[in-house]
Amino acid sequence: MNSLITIFEIKTTTHFYKKKKVMRNSLRGNFILMVLLFSIRILAQTPASVSWSLTLSDSQKVSAVTGNLSGFTQTSSPGFVVRDYANGPGPDQRWWPFENGSAVPWGAETTQVNTRWVQFAVLPNASFNFHAENLSIYLGGKGTDGLRANVAFSLDENFSSSTQLNDTILVLKKDSDSLYSFELNEDVVDGKTLYVRVYPWYAGASSTSKYLYMRMATIAGTTKAVTYPASAKWELSDPGIGGTGTTVALSGQVSALDELLNNLKINQYTGPGQSQRLKLDTWPANQTTRIDSVYIQFVVTPKAGFNFTATGISLGIAAASINTMKAGFYYSTDPTFSNETKVEYKTLDSVNNYLSITDLLPVSISLNEKVDPGETFYFRIYPWVDNDPVMRTGKYVCLQNVLISGEIEGTSNPAVVEWPFESGDGAVITGALLAKNQTYSSAMKYAGEISLLLKPGILCKQRK
Repeated sequence: MNSLITIFEIKTTTHFYKKKKVMRNSLRGNFILMVLLFSIRILAQTPASVSWSLTLSDSQKVSAVTGNLSGFTQTSSPGFVVRDYANGPGPDQRWWPFENGSAVPWGAETTQVNTRWVQFAVLPNASFNFHAENLSIYLGGKGTDGLRANVAFSLDENFSSSTQLNDTILVLKKDSDSLYSFELNEDVVDGKTLYVRVYPWYAGASSTSKYLYMRMATIAGTTKAVTYPASAKWELSDPGIGGTGTTVALSGQVSALDELLNNLKINQYTGPGQSQRLKLDTWPANQTTRIDSVYIQFVVTPKAGFNFTATGISLGIAAASINTMKAGFYYSTDPTFSNETKVEYKTLDSVNNYLSITDLLPVSISLNEKVDPGETFYFRIYPWVDNDPVMRTGKYVCLQNVLISGEIEGTSNPAVVEWPFESGDGAVITGALLAKNQTYSSAMKYAGEISLLLKPGILCKQRK
């Protein structure tokens, strides 16, 4: 008995298109200080995608979503519609021109028809940004090898400004489809929408039986929570002449403590640049490393419901009355500093790294340290008189303008603003909101309050 074996070979062609990039490189000089590399923690970016299967069961609706991203139902220009899902290797979604109950001929088209398109759209969820990395989609033609297409994206729903993704016109495969992959590399900020359009046209003779195939479209990338600037600054200026002393000034959703001195004392604000002078009653002799019990500490904590990422520390530092003063910089999220990070920096003394006694050294430190809710960021400065055979008194480390800056990442928390109008125009705020008092236009005049009975047992005060 003879057996007939037929072998089918299925070949899939994938086309990759890379978005063109313009790269700029610049070099800036005149650095006074070099900060060395240390450990970095990065704000989390989460994979995100929206997929449309473009099958009969899902039709034009979104099929799958991952991450902090949302998608819209597939749409099209007027007069270009889905005929069915019964043909092609998928089977595929089959498109044709159709208006007023009848097929519309298309053909003899030599270039893109701007009024004919199929559109996909995604937007990041509230309080997230989306970095769109790529689009993948199967495209083909039914009944002809004359189907052509361009693919473009825009952040404008009217496509008044758009970017074409394919370098050359797509020549679509006849009676099948091919997988196309396009690099997007586009940032979509919170509140914006990314639109992607496929513009098909037919180069063959006029016909009502030629179709565009589509199958399995996916827009993918990463999302990241929106961040807002936040900082704590200790000016460390003379309170006797209106300065801030040890107090802190805040910006954003963080809290902080006043400057903490451990075994150090303030001795006027007469250091270089009228900086704060700090002394130890007696500096030990022959000291070559930090003194664990002698430090200045600055702390920042994110407010409830927020993450804080410390991105920078800056300060001015000097010595007074001695030219062999050193200082070590450390930070941690552990109050015991059992898990600390040392920051290496350079002074103008290239041999011993001693602090200047004439000018404040501007120090700028770049970092990326995440501080989760409930944690605190600690920054310490450990001064000592270095390698001196004699115990010293009347020697000082000087500080000014200590700034810890970073970004706040919010989590979802209820927030309400209420204007009760019970006494004055003030607002009652719950949660992380800001609000102003009620204001009136020049045509309005406040005339007092009355009580209204809305329903039994409920009173409402209203202004006349």
